[in-house]
Amino acid sequence: MKQDIQTVFFERVKQRAKSNISLVDEIADLLQISNDSAYRRLRGETAITLEEAAVLSKHFGVSLGEISPGKSDTVLFGRSTFRDQPLEFEEFLTKTSEYLQRIADTKEKHGIYAAKDIPIFHHFQIPEMGMFKLFFWLKTIRANQAIDAVKFDFNIIPPELMKKSRALAKIYFQIPFTEIWNEDTGNAALRQIEYFHEAGWLANKSVALKLCDAFEEVIRTIHNQTETGFKWFDGKQVHPDVPFELYYNDLVGLDNSIFVATDQFPVSMIGYNELDYLFTSHPGFCREAQSFLQKQISKSMLLSGSSERERNKFFNRIYHKIITLKAKIVAS
Repeated sequence: MKQDIQTVFFERVKQRAKSNISLVDEIADLLQISNDSAYRRLRGETAITLEEAAVLSKHFGVSLGEISPGKSDTVLFGRSTFRDQPLEFEEFLTKTSEYLQRIADTKEKHGIYAAKDIPIFHHFQIPEMGMFKLFFWLKTIRANQAIDAVKFDFNIIPPELMKKSRALAKIYFQIPFTEIWNEDTGNAALRQIEYFHEAGWLANKSVALKLCDAFEEVIRTIHNQTETGFKWFDGKQVHPDVPFELYYNDLVGLDNSIFVATDQFPVSMIGYNELDYLFTSHPGFCREAQSFLQKQISKSMLLSGSSERERNKFFNRIYHKIITLKAKIVAS
């Protein structure tokens, strides 16, 4: 690797390394080299190999694409995914938490989230809704054979899985975010509850009604965040204050894309397969993603702060859909 590129690469590594761990020791351990050899690589006296760069890139979350000189139509992405096993999902949650924590640990940060569906972090606030979403992903998206014939109830999700899910959510709520929703953003979870009820995949009617109540709690929490302009977690405002904005856009289709600007690095994330995502810090790609999302904000209606009339109209439509679904379940 060229020395100038290597210098930039290690600058990115230093930005994302944990402050309580010796970077030299960590690099030496990862590359299985001596501390002296690690020092020489950090100082640029010894060039790192492509294999070493790949190891460090994966561990520290540094995309090689973000340090490529010049213009290029090629963008390198990292990937966060899991297949169909709960243990793999625990690992997915752990890795995602580590990645978000690097963002949360920066001094200056702000994210934009174009939410096709309600961001999963909001669901994890309410245990019953979080359990249902985990079951939904494993049963339908990943088609886990072990639960193929299992009906959902609130005692089948391992406590450790919920604990890690909520830990991930808490990190998200440390990062200031502007979320963009459209009319359909809040509908996905309701459709899932209705489908599971009609398909007989819920233990009983009572579970379906409790899920509706849990979803209403999710919406009321987001409503409170939108009204106050700050993030809430577990029914109270996050401290120190973490800004939150919600915009309504029913013009452009949203795709669960995320952009985060920090004082150290940009991050662009693209959701796919319902829960998986690709991520990159490629400068050109991030600039384009940021520009696109900012244009969507400019064409959207602010629901936060003093926009009480439009905010209440928007959330009341969701509350009405919840009431309608509950009545349909009771009558079934």
